[in-house]
Amino acid sequence: MRLFLGVSIPTESIKQIKTAIDAIKNEYPEFDWVPEHNYHLTIFFFGERSEDRIPDMIEGIEQTIFDLNPSQLSVSGLGLFVKKGINMHLNYERSKSLEVIHNRIISVIGAQIPQKLDLFTPHTTVAKYKLPSKQQYFHLKKKVKKIIVDIEIPFETLHLYESVTKKPFPEYRIIHTFHLQ
Repeated sequence: MRLFLGVSIPTESIKQIKTAIDAIKNEYPEFDWVPEHNYHLTIFFFGERSEDRIPDMIEGIEQTIFDLNPSQLSVSGLGLFVKKGINMHLNYERSKSLEVIHNRIISVIGAQIPQKLDLFTPHTTVAKYKLPSKQQYFHLKKKVKKIIVDIEIPFETLHLYESVTKKPFPEYRIIHTFHLQ
């Protein structure tokens, strides 16, 4: 099973995101736009794990979050990552709670994880596209910076998700829900 820990985006917040990105979405219909029901914020990607390990993972995550209180996550605009292609995403303001969870998981499972970097950049992917020319990239980057996305997302629950590979987008199934105290 391919597993990750994440935060779901509530319906009301999805409506606000849709309103904020509609103009650029209409301007770039050739992008692979992530279906709104797939919006989430990944806190930690565990990779492939056997199903019999899930009870231990649940217990470990519960121990990781035992002292964290509900809060708000603030979306601060759109951004771009460039790797094999472009990843357009929502940027989040720094959240101590998210960083604590991420870093505690790294300290508990250490070298057994696919994520080797301690750098955690919370984001929600909204679109992907092939790598454009430099000129196209800088033009897109300028447009993306002008888009205002100012949304508060309640951070009260986390989910352990299974990512099931499907085309054109994966399906995310909630395996377990964790509540912040």
